[in-house]
Amino acid sequence: MTACNTCHRNISPHMRYGYIYARVLFDETGRAVDFIHEEVNESYSRLTGLRGIIGKKATEVFPDLKRNNPDFLARHLRVAETGISDSLELYLEALDRWYDISIFSTDTDHFTAIIDDITARKVSEEGLRQSEQRFRTLFENHSACMMLLDAHSGEIIDTNEAAADFYGWSVDELRKMNILDIATVSADQINSNLRKMRTDRQKRFSFVHHLKNGGLRDVELFTSLINMNGRDVLYHIIHDNTEQVRLQAVSAMRIELLEMSSFSSAGVMLRAVLDRACRLTASPSGFVFFVTGDQRTLSLEACKNEGTKTTCNGQKHPSLFEKGSPWADVIRTGKPAIHNGQAAFMHCCRNNAESSQDNSELVVPVIRDNATVAILGIGGKAVDYVDKDIELLETLTNQAWDIIAKKIAEESRNLLHQKLQVSSKMELVGQLAAGIAHEINNPLNFILANEQNLENNFSELLSVIDTYRDGRDPLVGADREAGLLSGEDLDSLIGTIHASLEKTRTGVARIKEISQSMQKHAYRNASGNFSPFDINKAIEEIVVITKNECRSVAEISLDLAPLPPVPCDPSQINQVLLNLVMNSIHAIRTMARKEVGTITISTGCNNKAVSCSVQDDGPGIPEKLRERVFEPFFTTKEMGAGTGLGLSICHDIIVNRHRGNIRVVCPQKGGSVFTFSLPLKGAH
Repeated sequence: MTACNTCHRNISPHMRYGYIYARVLFDETGRAVDFIHEEVNESYSRLTGLRGIIGKKATEVFPDLKRNNPDFLARHLRVAETGISDSLELYLEALDRWYDISIFSTDTDHFTAIIDDITARKVSEEGLRQSEQRFRTLFENHSACMMLLDAHSGEIIDTNEAAADFYGWSVDELRKMNILDIATVSADQINSNLRKMRTDRQKRFSFVHHLKNGGLRDVELFTSLINMNGRDVLYHIIHDNTEQVRLQAVSAMRIELLEMSSFSSAGVMLRAVLDRACRLTASPSGFVFFVTGDQRTLSLEACKNEGTKTTCNGQKHPSLFEKGSPWADVIRTGKPAIHNGQAAFMHCCRNNAESSQDNSELVVPVIRDNATVAILGIGGKAVDYVDKDIELLETLTNQAWDIIAKKIAEESRNLLHQKLQVSSKMELVGQLAAGIAHEINNPLNFILANEQNLENNFSELLSVIDTYRDGRDPLVGADREAGLLSGEDLDSLIGTIHASLEKTRTGVARIKEISQSMQKHAYRNASGNFSPFDINKAIEEIVVITKNECRSVAEISLDLAPLPPVPCDPSQINQVLLNLVMNSIHAIRTMARKEVGTITISTGCNNKAVSCSVQDDGPGIPEKLRERVFEPFFTTKEMGAGTGLGLSICHDIIVNRHRGNIRVVCPQKGGSVFTFSLPLKGAH
């Protein structure tokens, strides 16, 4: 045995690896055919499980070696024959293990082999290979869109066919692109999102992505960071979330409309729906027409156009029925229509279309009670409209229309109420007109009489002045026959002039008071906004303008407590006060009694509300009729003496407009008491 082999023998007991020293056997022709185990270390026995093999041939240790692992024997023998070292990884069927074997030629007809059990590594590698194969198969064949991105640059490393079908680019085209090419956000936002993805701070994202055809889709992206050959890679699974986003937007639109209905007009609500429809379908233009009951007349209610510097500004829109417009079919059939590249309605701001898409449109009817009540159209989408767009618009309009229709009906009722309120107010003013004219005529006649007296007095005063101008003293001698005045006469004249002027000022102040009171009661608060209001002051003005109506009928007494300003609509509360006082006057007048009646107006308040009561000693209201006094068109007056709207309007103003309350009671001693209260925290 050589010195080298002796060295191997000395170190082999301490090796972690298996060690074998073998002698090669030759047949009669000199061809190497087997080898004998001459020496093995303990690690070899441990790694292979073989013991007692020294002196045995390889084919004895492994009977099926030539059949199952012919390469094992051949490569060992070749090293001995050629003297060239070799190494291999081999699976030994007999041991059901994988080994890493390094073979060296050490002595003539001998070799040394170092082995290591690599079964665990091979199993792991095989598992990894199978895992990669499964991943590749899943990646390429899965119906979900999948994409691999460089975690730092955003370059698209790979993508599957599902993603190619979704985006419209081929797999090869996508592999040459960056995520920036399909994203709709800035590069800074993309880099910020890549940082979040790399640090696992966020795994779920929502984006809007471009398609090759120019369309936009809402996507939900799930990502995870993986390592591929030392490279940080983001594994994306992409879901088309457009329909869900659209449905959520429709639901949000309904909630928004319900909230808007309390403070916005139907027109504003319509424009909000149109804006949402255009935004969800990526359409720059849109319009809403109402259709009359005869299904022939249209009225434009909302119009939208983005990307132009001009707006409608009240321009007349072309008729939809001119030149046989297909929109007539939409109204007649009640079915939606898509006109890709052939719009029936030319928007006032889009008369010069630059492409066929600019003329594309989608029209959906709103059907109620088997009739088309409105049509909503959108146009100008960068790509063709499809059935999904129809489904979205139909869902949106059906969700929105009933809310808007309710608002339209409410606005119609409010308009009618305003007209009735004005009519009722003018009726009251008309009833007061004759009395007010009389009230104004009295001080006016007094002013005219004083004016004549002042003219005479000034004539006398001018004669005195003329005498002074002639250089004579008009008071010397006081010759009355000569038209001269004594000192006492002059003092009396001046006093008379002062008295006449004072009485004239009093008459003018009275006329001013009456006219101002009437002006306040005739005023209509068109805006309907609430403002702080002095109810006691309003009551005092009511007494002024009803003074003539009360003459010889009733006396008005006031019991007014100090009140804070009340947030309300002053014109409406003035109308309520005037109506209640006039009703009391009329009630007392119907009794035709000799003595005058009494009307008492009192006010009070607590920390939540102010109240006002109008009490009279008239005939009262029969108990069976009291619950009906606030009904529209109900009246206890004779035919033609009243419309029956006064108290119903009072009820609407107090209860519906101001969130207060109004009630009537009839004391046992007679008469009636109407009391209303208003919250101090305005309920408008």
